[in-house]
Amino acid sequence: MKFLLIIDSLGSGGAQRQMVTLAAGLAARGHHVEMFTYYDDGHFAHFAQRAGVVLHVQAKASRFSLQPVVALRNLFKQGRFDCALAFLETPSVYAELARLGRSGPPLVVSERFCYSPATLGWRGRLQQELHRLADWITVNSFHQKEVMVKMFPWMASRISVIWNGVDTDHFATQPLPVPVEGKLRVQVLASLASKKNPLGLAKAVGLCRDEYGLLVEVNWAGVQTVSAEGGKARQDADAFLKAHNLADQWCWTGEVRDVRPLLADCDVAVHPSFAEGLPNALCEALSCGRPVLASNIGDHALLVDGGANGALFDPSSPSAIAAALYAHSMLSEDERIRKAASARRYAEMQLSRLRYVDAYESKFAALLKGSKK
Repeated sequence: MKFLLIIDSLGSGGAQRQMVTLAAGLAARGHHVEMFTYYDDGHFAHFAQRAGVVLHVQAKASRFSLQPVVALRNLFKQGRFDCALAFLETPSVYAELARLGRSGPPLVVSERFCYSPATLGWRGRLQQELHRLADWITVNSFHQKEVMVKMFPWMASRISVIWNGVDTDHFATQPLPVPVEGKLRVQVLASLASKKNPLGLAKAVGLCRDEYGLLVEVNWAGVQTVSAEGGKARQDADAFLKAHNLADQWCWTGEVRDVRPLLADCDVAVHPSFAEGLPNALCEALSCGRPVLASNIGDHALLVDGGANGALFDPSSPSAIAAALYAHSMLSEDERIRKAASARRYAEMQLSRLRYVDAYESKFAALLKGSKK
């Protein structure tokens, strides 16, 4: 089959990683895959090109330009694609508008975030209603599907959950580092934003020292220049760390192309976010055999697998985060090894690229079959 995958850019975001992973997986199965973007950010471009994926870039002249819609409509007509898939809100809107009048191939749009009725607003509601122009909707968390169907009941018969996929050969098991008594080495993989909760984790680091006598060393890796709001989140965390003499226990690593060495050096991966779909950070950590401590939100309870490979905490409570960090530090060597093995086993069974590509390939085939009836 011939597919067109649509996204804003091939930058370093989680959705971009997932789309390139899917493109490479489909190409490896003999499908012809092309990708369309409207920002020329090539962080993952070499992965796509190495897999034989054809890239199209239609740069926007302005924020509200409809040039991508026109370019997509022309590409739909000329490309003779069997199916198209769009990730994220704006790319989905462009793809849906390009299909007005049912021009072009069957279209799947995918939500890669989570929202609540209180935060959606009229623009968000309009964007969701535009999904009527698509043939199918996918989301990457069961939690988000429940929210969307509750708000938009018409979606119930045309929405499904496809979890993120991890290249479990690339993100292979990393041996656990030798534990250091009284110290816990924590890895966070997240862009810098207030919803990622760096301040809450910083406060938990202080509580671990003051209440448990535990030295927690945090390495935070991820894009730090996303927005002014992200800069404020770092300033607030830095101010707290400095005021409480914790700055030497925290490192802002910035954007990293290969996170495997970082995961190899940590005892546990931590994700203190207030809101998530299904974070790549946790999926990749589990694949590398790292237990995860995560906010009790979204689908995280499913990822933690009943505590077999980690634990949950209330992200709004620094004391709850600190308690989870301390409890993990107190695990015996055998318990640490069991949790690490369980993490890898869970990733192989539930988060593999094979399962992820299978799910989309099957959905495309079903839509194509339906369009020929």
